[in-house]
Amino acid sequence: MIIEDQVSWLPMFFKLFRPTFYLCEENSLLMAKMKIKEKKQIKYNAILEVSEKLMQLNGLHALNLDDVAKEAKMAKGTLYLYFKSKEEILGALALKARKMLLAAFKENISSKTSAIDKLKGVIEANYLFYKSNRLYYDLVSFYEISERETETPQMQEVIRQITNLIVSIIEEGQENEEIRKSIDPNVLSISMWGMTVGVMQLLKVKAELISTHQALTEQKIIQNYTELFAIGIKK
Repeated sequence: MIIEDQVSWLPMFFKLFRPTFYLCEENSLLMAKMKIKEKKQIKYNAILEVSEKLMQLNGLHALNLDDVAKEAKMAKGTLYLYFKSKEEILGALALKARKMLLAAFKENISSKTSAIDKLKGVIEANYLFYKSNRLYYDLVSFYEISERETETPQMQEVIRQITNLIVSIIEEGQENEEIRKSIDPNVLSISMWGMTVGVMQLLKVKAELISTHQALTEQKIIQNYTELFAIGIKK
């Protein structure tokens, strides 16, 4: 009789505690998935770190998947699970570089009050980024000056954010009557970006000439450029 009573309680027991069993099982599966995702992210980051290291040593254009796989100590097939080509690695790092550049712009203009000073601050931040993060700056400019490389939607989104930031500063300056209202903010934003990229490329290409010229320094070139730019847009 006692055994029968105990057996009769089993269905009720499982009915009451079944949700707990299922919850524990779901939590275990979730934890397993999170660990797998975490391991994948670690490998993903390791590949990018190795790629950065190789580009620092050999240059951006010398990067190849064979060297990356060897340096990362992983099979090339494993590498292909994360990046199908060298271009995908460059794209991932270029996205990181653009996000860093956008953050540098925001930080450098945060303490400035006038729109003109903010725009000059963007140019200054661009130069400082070029000096302190040469590889990242090369990754940014690589897609700016190359017609063959295709930007990813994520990269285009960061550029859109940078453009919106500059346009908003220009519009602020027009409202405060610092900047001429006859200037189209979108056209000025693109023009400013193009001119700044050009000046940075000049500093890079003509670095040897600049270093041997007593009266010429990178700082003076940037200062003159920012002043000429400001004079050109002031009301």
